[in-house]
Amino acid sequence: DDNCNSEIDEGFNKEWHADIDHDEYGNFAITAISCSYPDPAIFIYDSWVHNNNDCHDENALSHPGALEYCDGEDNNCNSLVDETESTFILYADLDYDLYIDYNNTWTDCFNLPALGNYITEEMSNGSDCNDSDPEIPMYFIPAEVCNGIDDDCDGAVDEDLIDATIYSAGSTTICQGSTAFLYCTIFSPAYQWYKNDIAIPGTNQSFLIITEPGNYALHITQTTTDGSCTSISNTITIDVLPLPLAKAKIQGSNNLCGRHHVKLKTLVCTGCSYQWYKNGTIITGAINTNYNTTVTGNFQVSVTGANGCSAFSNTVTVIKTCREDAMEHFTEETILNVYPNPASEKIIVEMELDNPDVTSAQIIIYTMLGQKLMDEEVEILAGTLTHAISFDEKFTAGMYILKVVINDAEYIRQFVVNR
Repeated sequence: DDNCNSEIDEGFNKEWHADIDHDEYGNFAITAISCSYPDPAIFIYDSWVHNNNDCHDENALSHPGALEYCDGEDNNCNSLVDETESTFILYADLDYDLYIDYNNTWTDCFNLPALGNYITEEMSNGSDCNDSDPEIPMYFIPAEVCNGIDDDCDGAVDEDLIDATIYSAGSTTICQGSTAFLYCTIFSPAYQWYKNDIAIPGTNQSFLIITEPGNYALHITQTTTDGSCTSISNTITIDVLPLPLAKAKIQGSNNLCGRHHVKLKTLVCTGCSYQWYKNGTIITGAINTNYNTTVTGNFQVSVTGANGCSAFSNTVTVIKTCREDAMEHFTEETILNVYPNPASEKIIVEMELDNPDVTSAQIIIYTMLGQKLMDEEVEILAGTLTHAISFDEKFTAGMYILKVVINDAEYIRQFVVNR
């Protein structure tokens, strides 16, 4: 009696009750008297409380205020067992995997189902979308398999069984006339490619060569004893850029006879670049819309547009149809004169020679195509050749080549007939 009031340890709650299941409710049958928290070394149990309200101190789910379960026990310690007035609902777990079917419930505690397994929501691990297979062992969380069932309960059936990812080997933006290449790395006996969600006939390989724009995807089908399953790949969009308009043409004649050059041209486009080719070989420095050639050959121009796409033009051919031997000794020597030039009726051929011993010369006239119109031997008197040539019907309007041959020397002039 510390305060000498004739009472010992008054004001202290010295009555403790063991809490074996650690649910904060004490066992009415196990009591300890102590001013302080009971020492487990002395009183055996390690948890003590001042109340003795637990009717089942060996089960933490049974205590005042607990939910009543249909288990033949007084779970909420109200002296009633499995009372119907308590909140009671069981959920089917027919495949014993601790995942419950919320659409299959049982609420009559006094008439439990004869078959199957029903548990409370608290005892489960979550919802089961496929609770119909009793052979799946308890605690087994199923993976998705090809069977037409949503095994993993994610709302999709037979999904992601095959990695149907597709890839592009190169750019997905191509120029018209080029190809794109799509492929997957998974082997399957059944492939089907789709363009814009429409199956492409005959595309049953793991790759696809594409020339047209569109959205492309691959369906891969797997067949098992339980059925067929199809996985759908990602979608890859292919864009096709237009080619520039490439057209080559010749300004005027394509014949080099009697001309210094032939002019080649192509169309002009904004932002384009150009490269001319002769017989399939690049012509160095020929990068303009126009090109003048002094030689024969087959010519093309490559046009590259602002989008980076290139196109080759049609081929144009430059020719030279006149005889080479009629032109190879063309000279500007002044000793040979042909007049009038142009002429309408006739021409006069005159030559002054240094050698008075020469007595004759051969005069030959060709068309610009190399056709021989005249071949005549004429007389030279005292080193002077003077000869008139009148035009007959063979001499139509145009340009001609006149060649004078004296011994081994050749002298050439051009003249024009204007009729």
